[in-house]
Amino acid sequence: MRDTSQNKKKTNSTTSSSLIVLLSVFLLLSIIGYLGYSSSIKIIKIFPAEGSTTTQNSSVPIKAEIVNGCGIEGMGDKLTDLLRSNKIDVIQSGNYYQFNVDETLIIDRSGNLLKAKKIAGILGVSDQQIIRQINKTLFLDVTVLAGKDFSNYKDSKEKL
Repeated sequence: MRDTSQNKKKTNSTTSSSLIVLLSVFLLLSIIGYLGYSSSIKIIKIFPAEGSTTTQNSSVPIKAEIVNGCGIEGMGDKLTDLLRSNKIDVIQSGNYYQFNVDETLIIDRSGNLLKAKKIAGILGVSDQQIIRQINKTLFLDVTVLAGKDFSNYKDSKEKL
């Protein structure tokens, strides 16, 4: 009879230990789930969806890069000066891998088409020359691929 009562105590002790471990795991998972959920809500509030009105704030400067695809020496610098005079933040400028680009392209990189349209308006480039290649790893809004049609840019005789 003594062995039976000791076995029951061991079984009760094992059951109690298992229950405590199970409740601890459940509590830990609940806390992790709550923290994950609450942090994702904050991220959504900080970073609204693409194209929403808060991302199209005109006080935030447009970040652009200039890529010379026409082969005219100094074209990137001239475009940089033109865009900067219109409060566009040109963060880099360089040459395209080839110099046979006939038509200038305005490439939307951020998903905010209004920024690309603003640059197209500054240059006098048709909205038909705006394309979307969203790439958030570039940390810029617009790429201007300068083509051989640079003489058609607005104010090109005065500024370029």
